[in-house]
Amino acid sequence: MIARQVRRLRERHERDDAGFTLVEMLIAMLLFSILIAIVGTAVAGASKASSSNRQYNDINAEARTALNRMTRELRQAQAIVAATNPYGSSATSYNAAQPTSLTFDVDFNGDGVIQPDNADPEELTYTYNPSAQRLTLTAAGQSTPVLASNVTAFKLSFFSRVYRLGAYGLDTNSDGIISWEELDADPSGKYGNGNHVLDPLELNYIDSVTIDVTVLKGSHQQTYQTQVDLRNRPY
Repeated sequence: MIARQVRRLRERHERDDAGFTLVEMLIAMLLFSILIAIVGTAVAGASKASSSNRQYNDINAEARTALNRMTRELRQAQAIVAATNPYGSSATSYNAAQPTSLTFDVDFNGDGVIQPDNADPEELTYTYNPSAQRLTLTAAGQSTPVLASNVTAFKLSFFSRVYRLGAYGLDTNSDGIISWEELDADPSGKYGNGNHVLDPLELNYIDSVTIDVTVLKGSHQQTYQTQVDLRNRPY
């Protein structure tokens, strides 16, 4: 009797030392796979967030550089010489598929004479080419990219803040500022010629420009806007 109990205890001990069963192994493998998946998802999420942050920082840096430069130079402008494809409310005034440009004179050396071919050129042209998605600066016959291959939209809006113009009924929407289209629509023909084109007649009274730039980097897109009032605009 005693020998039989001893034999049973020995057999139970041998079974206990036999290792993991197949079911136990499968459960362990499943738990391990779940743990690996959780860790992998967390790492992938962190990597994606890091990449998105880099794209956002790159966009901010590029747009800030371009807008700061344009703002600094345009604020000193004495005259806006020409503008193509300006933004406006009518279908004939803005075409997103066409280039947009702005040319202005700046007397950087203060001698009272605009010298386009100076070492520091005093006539500048900013041009946006939508097909190339590129914003360039042209001065003294040389063009350089300001933002290259990542500008998806660029708009220029033109306004006049000459207070006396309001007395002529040009501020048709009573918002306190006069758009170039309101100048163009002047029935008297004194401030605009009604041809739906921003030309020298209306540019004589433009002293404020709003710039909208949309920049794309990877999957991240951001639009920036700034308003520039011309400080040296003579009337």
